Amino acid sequence: MSLTLLGALTILASNPILGHVCTPRDVIAQNLEIAPDAWKLMSQTEGKFFLVYHSEDGTFHRSYPCLNAIRNGPATPTTKEAEYYYSYRTSSGFMRDKRNVKLDKKDDAYKHYNEFTIDLSSGADQNVQDFQVIYTDYSDCILFWYWKLGYQVWVRGSYLKENRKVPSLCSLLYELLAQGKKHVVYDWKRCTL
Repeated sequence: MSLTLLGALTILASNPILGHVCTPRDVIAQNLEIAPDAWKLMSQTEGKFFLVYHSEDGTFHRSYPCLNAIRNGPATPTTKEAEYYYSYRTSSGFMRDKRNVKLDKKDDAYKHYNEFTIDLSSGADQNVQDFQVIYTDYSDCILFWYWKLGYQVWVRGSYLKENRKVPSLCSLLYELLAQGKKHVVYDWKRCTL
């Protein structure tokens, strides 16, 4: 509870109080008024992002420490897709791979694309998964939901290097949604930026 209150106070301190915005709930509602636009996120966000923590699957973080992803080249406007490189630490260095990422909508109630659809297939086994964008600031932080990992916080590497923390609003939203479940993937000492 104190972490939630501290996060809300941090948001209030970092945002100017505008006439009708005077409580933590109002600040959060104002920031979440517009549903995330996955195309804007894919096409305009630059840099390497690290998975900092997630809420489900307590063994994932041991198999994929320092998991990170970066878009390779520009996103394609006609097909709404892009290629991403990803890597994670192994005992002998880093394992690297690339995946094609397409956009989708969870349902027609959403004005914009709001899911990254990733083909995680290996060999003949088909494995296409959807990662729903819950929140993003389109700069430093993305909050996804995926059935296997639950809520996930991805943060730009340069932000982590400079600030050594997750952006406040992303952290607060994660804490509210994940209800205390947290599996840390990003190790400050082992993950290179």
